[in-house]
Amino acid sequence: MHPSIVDVKQVACGARHTMVLTAKGQVFAWGRADNGRLGYPATRECRVPAQVPLPPRCDPCVIACGNAHSFAACENGQIYAWGWNQAAQLGIGSDQQQVCSPLLVEELAGRPTVLVSCGRDFTIFACGR
Repeated sequence: MHPSIVDVKQVACGARHTMVLTAKGQVFAWGRADNGRLGYPATRECRVPAQVPLPPRCDPCVIACGNAHSFAACENGQIYAWGWNQAAQLGIGSDQQQVCSPLLVEELAGRPTVLVSCGRDFTIFACGR
């Protein structure tokens, strides 16, 4: 395991990638790098975890992985998505096929998220008030 990954709060696994959320609010990802699923620039499989570059005011509380897409929900009510978007599973309101770095899901901005669950080509959010 990467030396910066301590006090793991949550683990999420996709078809060919894995993410962890630490108690300090850091998100790390590794695995297959195609389609932007890792959230950082990579061109081939990454065997060593690297930190996902989330915006400074994002304090992640929930992470999720789908087949080739990923999410981080933040304490401030913002949700960030990245990865494969062929079936609009990122919820970004665009037909962009892939997103290679975290992108705000504007439709859900400001809604506290308690759960994000992903399948092969879909995502479900459970939001509070």
